[in-house]
Amino acid sequence: IFTTNALLMYELDRGPDERPIEVQLSELITTITRHLITALPCILALRESGLGDLTEQATPVPPPILAARAISGWLARVAERGLLAVEHPDDTALMLLGAIQAPVFIHHVAKSKGELDPAAYGQRLTQTLLRGLAPTAPSHETRSPRHDRPPPVRPLRDEAPRRAGPLRRDRQRGLP
Repeated sequence: IFTTNALLMYELDRGPDERPIEVQLSELITTITRHLITALPCILALRESGLGDLTEQATPVPPPILAARAISGWLARVAERGLLAVEHPDDTALMLLGAIQAPVFIHHVAKSKGELDPAAYGQRLTQTLLRGLAPTAPSHETRSPRHDRPPPVRPLRDEAPRRAGPLRRDRQRGLP
């Protein structure tokens, strides 16, 4: 577990590289997902057996915090190069870690029969993130006119006028 963490931190500290950001982000997500699929059962078993303190003693800073810091640094360098529009690298790193950890954890806890495919999940999550983190176009002309209009306001269910049905009219008249 710790060797994989060290290798992952090393890779994050080196990047981003010259490859397309889509490839790098998908590779990052896939690598972390694979690591968690392997590490999570071990970590949970150690905690349940009462040996969780051993993992805490092995590193002065918990591995999830190290991972969040490394991903945040990687995202900051990605933003500096203009590859993604990341205004808050720390928050984005936590969002990314949560998006990776949640399906692995749920898959493990639910004892799902099928395997979680890290590469396929990495590609899907990458596509989703790139659509949301894409650098904005310099011109407003590239925006869809649909996005320039505010969403329609719909009344809440309780705000809509009620029709007085036969039972309601009887109660208004004081009848049972």
